[in-house]
Formats: sequence, C-alpha cells, structure tokens
Amino acid sequence: MELEIRMQDTRLYTLFKRFMRENFPSSAVHNSDSFFKEVEQVGVIHPEKRQLLHNKNKYMVVDIYFKDIAAKMKEMYGIDMELWDSEEDPDAFVRYLQNKQDKLDD
Repeated sequence: MELEIRMQDTRLYTLFKRFMRENFPSSAVHNSDSFFKEVEQVGVIHPEKRQLLHNKNKYMVVDIYFKDIAAKMKEMYGIDMELWDSEEDPDAFVRYLQNKQDKLDD
C-alpha cells in the first residue's frame, strides 16, 4: 500500500517559511511559485486544479508519496532516504493521523 500525503499547498509553504526563518534567518525565502516548482523537481505533485481534501472541499493541494521523493532524491543527489513512518508501519501511521484528525473535528 502506498500512502498519499495530501495537504493544502499553503500549509506546506507556511511550514517551509517557518523552517527557513528558524534555520536560515538571514536567507530570503523563495516566493510560493518558485517554491512549488522546486518541490515538484523532487517528486512532490502540485496539481494545477483544485482537489478534494478531507472528502469535503476543493483546495489547491500537494500530494506527497515517499517512493516518488525517494527515487528523485536518489536520482538527483545520490541520497538513499531513510523510510518515513508512513512506510515502516502504514497502518499505525494511518491510525495516528486519524486520531489527530478526530481531535481536530471535535
């Protein structure tokens, strides 16, 4: 089973900006267009049209698959990525995410 991680593209960009501020405070943060072009190069899928999220509304999203990113990182940088939690134990990871989602829905 290959797990798809889907989130609003604005959430991923916000996390990137926070990471840059905390780890590279003197560096300029890429604008969102440049950021999404760059993450697409390492295997993140950024559809041009809005997609369903949480089986409700349509948003601009990114889809992240470990195998795609791992293959691109190997191809581009010669890096063998360690398995993500979602790959080591997919069922436990799905339960963890569902639990988090349930808490948000309360």
